[in-house]
Amino acid sequence: MSDSNSFVWRDFVEETLNGSRCVYLEPADGEFIPEQNLLRIITSSTWARGAIQKRHAPAMKAILQRRYPNQPIELEYVVNPENSSPRPARMLDDATEIAPPLPVRRRQPAVVPIGQDRPSGLNPQYVFERFIIGSSNRLAAATAMSVSERPVNGPCNLLFLSGGSGLGKTHLLHAIGNAVVESGAPLKTLYVSAETFLNDTIKAIGNSQTQLVRNKYRTNDVLLMDDVQILQKKEQTQIEFLHTFNDLYNANKLIVLASDDAPNDMSEIEERIKTRFLWGVTARIYPPEFETRVAILKRKAADIGAVELEDEAAEYLAERIDSNIRELEGSLMTAFQHARLLRVPITVDVAQEALGGDANSGGGAEFISAKQTLETTAEFYGVSASKMKSKLRTQHVANARHMAMYLCRQLTDHSLMEIGREFGGRDHSTVHSACKKIENEAQENPGTAETIERLKQLIQGGRSRRGGSAS
Repeated sequence: MSDSNSFVWRDFVEETLNGSRCVYLEPADGEFIPEQNLLRIITSSTWARGAIQKRHAPAMKAILQRRYPNQPIELEYVVNPENSSPRPARMLDDATEIAPPLPVRRRQPAVVPIGQDRPSGLNPQYVFERFIIGSSNRLAAATAMSVSERPVNGPCNLLFLSGGSGLGKTHLLHAIGNAVVESGAPLKTLYVSAETFLNDTIKAIGNSQTQLVRNKYRTNDVLLMDDVQILQKKEQTQIEFLHTFNDLYNANKLIVLASDDAPNDMSEIEERIKTRFLWGVTARIYPPEFETRVAILKRKAADIGAVELEDEAAEYLAERIDSNIRELEGSLMTAFQHARLLRVPITVDVAQEALGGDANSGGGAEFISAKQTLETTAEFYGVSASKMKSKLRTQHVANARHMAMYLCRQLTDHSLMEIGREFGGRDHSTVHSACKKIENEAQENPGTAETIERLKQLIQGGRSRRGGSAS
């Protein structure tokens, strides 16, 4: 490789690392040959090749295209298993942190004041120090830490956490309770699921002993209730919950609620209860972005003693499962047990074998970008890509924009934040709402479901043609 070509490649690697934190790219991994308009990349496995194709190929072309604007850049991949020198530890994105961003107290043995029962239901493993923070859960984690510092008579005595199953809501509920107990303050703390509250209420009504329920729930200084969405359609239980809520809230006690549904999405709960949910801070937890998933895997690997989890294997698992932390951790446990049985480290090949993946999958798969998805959808609806990225909110443009965001989420590995940036710098909550809207429409309207399938075929087939308006 010539000195000038080496310089170009080093420049490219540095820029890509700064933007994407790619663990695979080093100066020895490739070269750019200007006279052939060719970027040659050497990888240690077919999976690494596929990962680079999916996550970094567009950036590679864009960087080199700026340097050589009049040359069509081609990419060539060479798989060389011997090109597997030890990598440095993977750098996480700036938005992801192993440690919480706020100061956290050094853990002390839990002290339970005399006369107070040990807090009910708290899991000592769920503490703030063990909660992985990323952009998908930062607001929820920061607010949870804040209310735990001043649980009674503080500036905020109501926190409502919402988000899909397995995203960390329960962990934060327990962490708040454990932090309160460890502070040594004589505060009565109770963690309970809404199902337990429901069963207690039913039993109390049947036995004419409603006072027992009131004594259990309304005498707490900190009430942590999980799975609040269960209260929907339970009219009598909602009434009991409303009275419990009012007593605690008016006494400036701390109430922290967690639900799979946001307050406004709970259509079958009394309006007066729904409005109370909105009195405090509401924080939604979104599916973790790629960097946070990698951090979670590394923390879990350390917990279970899987110290030989290779960086590429962590990347593979994080790419494979992108929506549920419990499923993500379960895949790691499966790979760990398989590797332990074979007495080998957890490599990509071992993980693929354990989870039933094809070791060669992804290597030759065609990359689908957010830009490609946006442009194909725009042409299908007969609008311009620039309008899709603009602030224009006419119904036709908004429908096309929502559909394109949904398809980006379905067909690419981009995070909500990355998709938002592609659509004119919108935030992740806007993308999430658009995806939810299209998902609901597809369930209710066969025409929308048919449109989705037609667009998927166009995008995946690399064809872009006018398809007319969709219903």
